[in-house]
Amino acid sequence: MQQIIGEASVRKASDCYIYPRKFGYEISYRVHQKKIVAQQLGFTTGEKLILLFKYLAGMDVSERRKVQIGAASFQYQSGVCRIRLSSVSDYRNHEILVLRFLHSASQTERLQFLFPNQMIKVAEKVRAHGLYLFCGPTGAGKSTTMHHLAQKYSDRQIITIEDPVELEQETFLQLQVNDKIGLTYEKLVKVCLRSRPDLLIIGEIRDAETAKIAIRGALTGHLIFSTLHAMHAHGAIPRLKELGVPKEELRQCLKGVIYQRLIPLVCSRCGEKCQPFCPYLSRNHAVLFDTLFFEEVFKKNETGARWKRLLGKAWARGQITQKTFQNELLYEN
Repeated sequence: MQQIIGEASVRKASDCYIYPRKFGYEISYRVHQKKIVAQQLGFTTGEKLILLFKYLAGMDVSERRKVQIGAASFQYQSGVCRIRLSSVSDYRNHEILVLRFLHSASQTERLQFLFPNQMIKVAEKVRAHGLYLFCGPTGAGKSTTMHHLAQKYSDRQIITIEDPVELEQETFLQLQVNDKIGLTYEKLVKVCLRSRPDLLIIGEIRDAETAKIAIRGALTGHLIFSTLHAMHAHGAIPRLKELGVPKEELRQCLKGVIYQRLIPLVCSRCGEKCQPFCPYLSRNHAVLFDTLFFEEVFKKNETGARWKRLLGKAWARGQITQKTFQNELLYEN
């Protein structure tokens, strides 16, 4: 167990998968968008490992069929690691375990940006009261960006509502959603708004009620950051409309949309063909933003053309490969 956590820490992995295969269990890690297979275990050893993780996380070790979610802090050689666990069984009744590593706030210091001036611009723009949405695929660093920006307000009252708390920050008041006891996003946001925070971070707008309460908070003059699933910057408004938010209310309070992706860089050690076990792999990605602020949010701009220009600039500088340039264009289209 300590070996798995230690290796994940060294690789800066976001997830670890313990999956049953034909002849045993496979352990693999996700580092950015790459899945790296690390080792194979027999069925007996793999099942014992899953039981140990579940026991330490306070999960029901006798239940294999139902979906279970747990969280715990695990001690390993280099310190303590906070992990969120989820388990379920496949059709053969072999259990599957996924570990999500929840990093401390110090991880925000490792952010890299393809164009550093983009982050400076974002930090300057998110000062006005209103709602700012951070969009992008899973694992793109949206929560990390929000916390990085929030540190600029460390001398003020900052409250976060997350499911789960992903980045621990001692100077913030951090609340965690717990549906079992009624601590939903909606209820926690209502309570937090009464505390008049200088900045409220809502981990994710995932349903109509959370969207409406976030909009209401922004309309009453609060500064609110949140994430939203959208495939590009201009996808935020249609998504909010699907959740029942009137466009007129969006015009009044939506101040910015920050779309981001992690772009693989040319490796300083391997060149264009970076190996899966390269020790520099975790540092070979940088954030690329596509941002819309104030009136830009509601104008019909060609997001694809702007994204292509930014990628083309990075390719011309030798920061990314031609293959990365083409892959990112395909993804955006």
